Amino acid sequence: MTGRRSPIPFTAEVEQQLAELVRTEHRLDDSVLTVRQIRDPRLSPDNRRVVFSALDRLWIADLPDGRAGGNSAPRRIVPRRLTSSDVGEFSPSWAPDGQSIVYVTWHDSLGGELVRVRALAGSTPERISTTRAFYDKPVYSADGTRIVVERGTRQTRINWR
Repeated sequence: MTGRRSPIPFTAEVEQQLAELVRTEHRLDDSVLTVRQIRDPRLSPDNRRVVFSALDRLWIADLPDGRAGGNSAPRRIVPRRLTSSDVGEFSPSWAPDGQSIVYVTWHDSLGGELVRVRALAGSTPERISTTRAFYDKPVYSADGTRIVVERGTRQTRINWR
């Protein structure tokens, strides 16, 4: 024995029977969904609304005014989609005047953008960034004239997961 490795010529005819592919259809009622985790909730400057990310989309909701007293039942908070985009929406941040929200998007094949939208459900987003990249944690300056954001490469996002 020399300890050297060498291939051993070998062939075999194998007949393997496979069962028929099993498929089952499961219908899901997705008309009502209880979300158990929200991310990045941010109160508006006047503390009357909240914006947050859930199911990779941005939602906005009016908050109760806290003036209900006695035996009154608490007012139910009903979130509404902020946009109708079909990409992931994350890390919202309010403008100091409460009129707009800046956030980041992510799409696995397209990359991400920095986006601004009016603080009204159903608003049309406006792309602010000029380069597709991985953006995170945008914030307005105190006077609302600038936006500061982290930016990295697509690989940064892949490694970040």
